[in-house]
Amino acid sequence: MEAAVCVLDEDGIEQVAVAKIATIAGVSEATVYKYFETKENLIGQTLESAMTQFVEMLERQVRAAEGCRERICRLSILSLQDMARRRNVQRAVNGHLRWAGQYKSTIHEIHRRIARLVEWIFAEGVKEGEISAQCDLVIAGDMLFGALEGAAWRTVLQAEPRPLDEEAFVDAMVDQLLGGIRPAAAT
Repeated sequence: MEAAVCVLDEDGIEQVAVAKIATIAGVSEATVYKYFETKENLIGQTLESAMTQFVEMLERQVRAAEGCRERICRLSILSLQDMARRRNVQRAVNGHLRWAGQYKSTIHEIHRRIARLVEWIFAEGVKEGEISAQCDLVIAGDMLFGALEGAAWRTVLQAEPRPLDEEAFVDAMVDQLLGGIRPAAAT
């Protein structure tokens, strides 16, 4: 699987060659096909494995953080860093396989795990008094996901990636998410 992730990330989903994966893994192409019926099956299982590992790490890191702001920041920075590090894997998931019926249920379940983690962050924020109890947590989650995906597609996921200062972006995004965009009331 590691060889497949490397090839997928290096060459992109359109250019993945099973022969190259086999060479990097030190096995024959026939051996690869012994475990994976098709190239699409190999790609799907590779993406599922890579995403599952990332989500497990993300859950541990976020749950270890103290407070709503720190949890949102940690989730956001780790997500953006992963998108930058594994650009073609993320592009395959977010721009192609995410909507393909063959992979839909597993890829969507992995995304649902992240959504549940965000729901937990916001619910804890309400319990801890950091977020208003009147806040629509689904909308807040959509705002967070939209901001992260938008930033990634404008920068690190471009064909010619542009740098993104993850910490500065996340700090400003979380300020707006938690503080709102209305001007402060006059005193």
